[in-house]
Amino acid sequence: MGGNALKDIQVRRVLADEYHKHLVPEAKGRLKKLFGARVEVVPAYREKESFGDIDILLEADNLPANWHQQLFDDFQPASRFVNNVVSIEFHGTQLDIVPTPKEEFDWTLGYYAFNDLGNLIGRISSLYDIRFGHRGMHHWVYDLDRSTYVFRQLRITLDWDAGLNALGFDVKRWHAGFDKLEDIFDFVVDSKYFQLKPFLLENRNHRSRVRDRKRKSYMSFLEYVKSDEVRAKEKPLTLDTKGFFKEVLKPAFPEFYVEYQKAFSDMIAHCKFHRLYNGRRVTHVTGLTGKPMGDFMRWAKPIVQDAAFDLINEGQEVTDALIMKWHAAYLEERGAAVIENNL
Repeated sequence: MGGNALKDIQVRRVLADEYHKHLVPEAKGRLKKLFGARVEVVPAYREKESFGDIDILLEADNLPANWHQQLFDDFQPASRFVNNVVSIEFHGTQLDIVPTPKEEFDWTLGYYAFNDLGNLIGRISSLYDIRFGHRGMHHWVYDLDRSTYVFRQLRITLDWDAGLNALGFDVKRWHAGFDKLEDIFDFVVDSKYFQLKPFLLENRNHRSRVRDRKRKSYMSFLEYVKSDEVRAKEKPLTLDTKGFFKEVLKPAFPEFYVEYQKAFSDMIAHCKFHRLYNGRRVTHVTGLTGKPMGDFMRWAKPIVQDAAFDLINEGQEVTDALIMKWHAAYLEERGAAVIENNL
């Protein structure tokens, strides 16, 4: 998506009249006839004058295994590129086909709609550790002791309207569509949680900075928010992440909130256990290092898993005694195996 996937040919931008009256109806009709699946073009703002590609979602649940080849045989493109998105040449422009599960279809269509709007919404959700992407709205629970380790990934919702509403957006306004790119920008800053900080490139990671610098609409948004009038729309941060989850997400998504509380509780127990039992502790108790330590820990893994719940309520002394006991059993079993192999 973005019109840059076909590197071996020069594709053209197409004017809105050709796009809406000819290319989109033909592409949708041929895909629908070929696969009998739901086909939707990604919505654009109404006054968009030209298009670098055609973005279409194709329901993927019942596609045949050889659907790529069927597509190529039917469309006979001069160029093609297959990744998560299938890009083909179509009447001199680029047609991007996004195979999408039925369960995620409406959400994905909403996320990709209206240029970079989904990405911009995701900047606001990031204020509250919410990942807003093309496959739904998620929260990742991280390990307290290893801040980059994702302990559990939780889906908050696949209901597009509910997701927008939770993040302070006017759902009816979104469904009405937008005339101009500036209308999309107005929609973003009118969220009741709008803050400028998460949008600024200096606050993004390297990968995001590189990606968004290439996105014309994102850079246009950064120009748009420079005005004093727009900056005056920033809202005070009255809730931290914990408060947002409790006051906003809990009533909106009660099932998610139960899963979130359980995941957090499980993560705390997980951390407590690994503070008691880990490679360093095994070395301290047994003297094992390197491969011998790894062999022992793999052997002990099922025993340790059975004991984990009880261990988190015990201290280091009890845990160390159990490590010694498990190590003795391991050595005894290894010794028996050596004797048996020598018979």
